[in-house]
Amino acid sequence: MSTFITNRDQLLAQIISGILPKTQGVDILVGYFYFSGFSAIAPQLGSQRLRVLVGLDVDILVQRYVREVDRFRSQFTSHAELQADFYQSMVNLFNDTDLMDNQAAIEQFRLFIDKLRDGSLEIRKTLQPCHSKMYLFAYSDLHNEGGNDPGCLITGSSNLSYQGLEGRLELNVRLNGSDDFRKGQAIFDELWAEAVPVVDAETLPEWEDKVMAHIWYETLYRPYLMYIRVLQEYFAAPSQRGIHTPADITGGRYLNLRYQNDAIAMALRAIDVHSGAIVADVVGLGKSIVAAAVAHNLGLRTIVVSPPHLVDQWRGYCTEFGVVASVHSAGRMQGALDYMNEHIAPGQQCLVIVDEAHRYRNEYTQDYATLHSLCSGQKVLLLTATPFNNAPADIYALVKLFQIPTRSTLRAAGNLQAKFRDLISRYEKLRQAQRQHQIADDDLKQSVEQISHDIRHIIDPLVIRRSRLDLQAISEYREDLEQQGVRLTIPEPPVELTYDLSTLRDRYLSTLESISPRQPDLADEGSYFRAARYSPLSYAYQERWAELSRALESQADVDINLLVGRQQNVAHFMRRLLVSRFESSLPSIAREHDTVVAGSHHMGGAKAQNTRLQTGQPPHARPRPHRR
Repeated sequence: MSTFITNRDQLLAQIISGILPKTQGVDILVGYFYFSGFSAIAPQLGSQRLRVLVGLDVDILVQRYVREVDRFRSQFTSHAELQADFYQSMVNLFNDTDLMDNQAAIEQFRLFIDKLRDGSLEIRKTLQPCHSKMYLFAYSDLHNEGGNDPGCLITGSSNLSYQGLEGRLELNVRLNGSDDFRKGQAIFDELWAEAVPVVDAETLPEWEDKVMAHIWYETLYRPYLMYIRVLQEYFAAPSQRGIHTPADITGGRYLNLRYQNDAIAMALRAIDVHSGAIVADVVGLGKSIVAAAVAHNLGLRTIVVSPPHLVDQWRGYCTEFGVVASVHSAGRMQGALDYMNEHIAPGQQCLVIVDEAHRYRNEYTQDYATLHSLCSGQKVLLLTATPFNNAPADIYALVKLFQIPTRSTLRAAGNLQAKFRDLISRYEKLRQAQRQHQIADDDLKQSVEQISHDIRHIIDPLVIRRSRLDLQAISEYREDLEQQGVRLTIPEPPVELTYDLSTLRDRYLSTLESISPRQPDLADEGSYFRAARYSPLSYAYQERWAELSRALESQADVDINLLVGRQQNVAHFMRRLLVSRFESSLPSIAREHDTVVAGSHHMGGAKAQNTRLQTGQPPHARPRPHRR
């Protein structure tokens, strides 16, 4: 008699919990050793003997350490190498993830260790990779009916994990016949006999030496070491010792600027500790040079994703800096992924450089999904001049390209997902309050600044961000630039210029009226220069508004109300731009006039200017001030 188990009508975890009290021993064959699976059955195990046969590796949840090692197939692979590989996987699982960061998990690990030490838990690794899953439950003398019902067998798709036991749809079958159990037991015993012992009574001393001595379980660090660790985390400056600088790499074709060398050192440290970095210096400070130097120092095969117009430039940088790289246009992201799958061997790391990374801040697009696959498990360097001009969700999307949200290496974050979920929620509530005019401008500004401060605190170890003003304010950078004869251009603030149309006022207004006649039912500025093509949602049928809103949210994750506001802003901008172009040639209005107000032809100057027209009209009829 057989029973199918799908985790729909009944959970596999419930089935196993009902079987365990009747058993004297359990044998489990799985692809991976999932500690979450052991945790799920731990409360019911008691003193039962448990043998676990691992077919592939330790805990698939730990993405950066899980791999099916093809060399296992090699006849030259020794048992000692298999053991060492499994031991290291357990150390990585404990030290480099947050799976043990709660008291319940620690208690379950204590049970795990106790069973290893008393001999009731044994783990072995199959010599050949094995994907099979089989659970064998040997009934105790009280329940085996004098040996006529020795036990039951469950086989199918479920690994010993939370997901396999109850979290998702699976297909398993329970076989209760004695013949099925004995055949399954024979298969397991055959695999067990030829498997490599990982930990049992004989190998326990090696387990203690190779695993327990290298994890933080029940380890109490000296206060002085903790103090040094805090100082290093918050105040350590990366050393440039041993780092090849742009001048070293290129034979002097590029200068050794101190601020760039510092950025190279900081990026290398962030990539080493956090698997990625964000170089966010303002435009013109040499982010591409920094990135090329970082790639040279890492010595990894590099994949560059670049805007189409910069592809040739990036190829030039890679050649000059001696970087083995493949440069791909941002519009052909799939080609970059195909290149990786073809040229990067499984388990081999490469460096992914993404120029103008802010283009990929929306994680619900296909390009982002492809980029995420490209960056997964790799070293990542993001270049952007506008990291903090986006919503929290946008910044979170960029960080997720190289950080695992629930196992972040950022000490200030811990669970990155939980931190950003709170920030995104706070930001969305503010936007909603702003749209409904429920919050004062000062309060809104203060709240947004607080969110920005919280984000910076979280991602500070990942970001290198300097402006020209910073380089002038930091004496070491300023003096270095002066010594090397480099002068930075500091943009001047806008200058407001006033233009008096004087006798041209009537002609000015009549020309605007001719271009776009004022509608009598509208008294605001919208009666002029509607710029309809830039605000199409203003003309959407109201009866289809709800349908359109649902379509935008489901297909593009766009809030229709936010989109309306953005389109109106663009329309306003285009109206101002039209007037600006119109005013830049005032003689075209006043063909018969010989005199134009002084300064009216200075629109094309280098300085940003703000023009204000004085017409003497009431506000509703006055042409609106605009920025040049």
